[in-house]
Amino acid sequence: MAKLSYEIPTSLDASFLDSEIAVKSREGLGFQAVPLRVILSILASALGLMLVLFRSFIGQGGIGIVFLFALAWALMTMLLVKYDKSRRMGIQLLMPLMSYTKANRRVATRRTDDAAAFYSILGIDEVAEDGLISFVDGGFGYCYRVVGTASILLFDSDKNAILDRIDSYYRKLDIDVGHLFVTAKEPQRIHNQLVALKRRYERLKAKDPDLVRLVAEQEETLTDYVGGRFRTIHQYLIIKGKSQEALTIGAAALAMETESSAMMFRQCVSVHRKEMLHLLQAIFS
Repeated sequence: MAKLSYEIPTSLDASFLDSEIAVKSREGLGFQAVPLRVILSILASALGLMLVLFRSFIGQGGIGIVFLFALAWALMTMLLVKYDKSRRMGIQLLMPLMSYTKANRRVATRRTDDAAAFYSILGIDEVAEDGLISFVDGGFGYCYRVVGTASILLFDSDKNAILDRIDSYYRKLDIDVGHLFVTAKEPQRIHNQLVALKRRYERLKAKDPDLVRLVAEQEETLTDYVGGRFRTIHQYLIIKGKSQEALTIGAAALAMETESSAMMFRQCVSVHRKEMLHLLQAIFS
């Protein structure tokens, strides 16, 4: 059976400063393990505080001023050396925070504006007619409209079988292939209903004006009301490869999985350029 949870291994770019040191007594009591980077940062901050107090006019103030300054310094040090959930220190977030100014919080998307900011957010260079996506970083991808098998009504045996199947699929993937899942809230798709309505109209033996008017009203209802006001959740899968060869291998693995079993995806339909642009418009507009 596949694991219900996976542990994230240590990052490959971890250095000697990321090693953790735990100070404990013989009885096993002590503080929680702290990275060496944090310990050195606290020592450097304490040394800087001493230099400021003894070599500047701050130390010549009263006891209250010195105490408040030292307290503010300690609180600021705690904020700068504290690790977040992604194992980054607060001081590492200063530059992104400084760049997140009021001018960078909005991206203009008018045709007369500079497209560099929006281009950097989108990350897509071009979408070919056959659906081939060219990314800014040099990768390539295909987009698929997928329907999964998740349901709250699944039996435990079915759930375990689906998890095992998905686990086996990801184990067979090439390391140069990645999966991006996109969930969008879009209007209901009425293409099949419109095609059925068109066929019904073509099979009419008598083009009675009342029947033609009824068909026109049904088409207007589908187009403007059902396809315009009612929205549903649609999920897309973008297979991204570092090269076109890796993308071909990933697309073949997905096609083989979809054809051999319906446990992972009940439906997997390739998305071409027109629908891909419609998806991007629904996300970024």
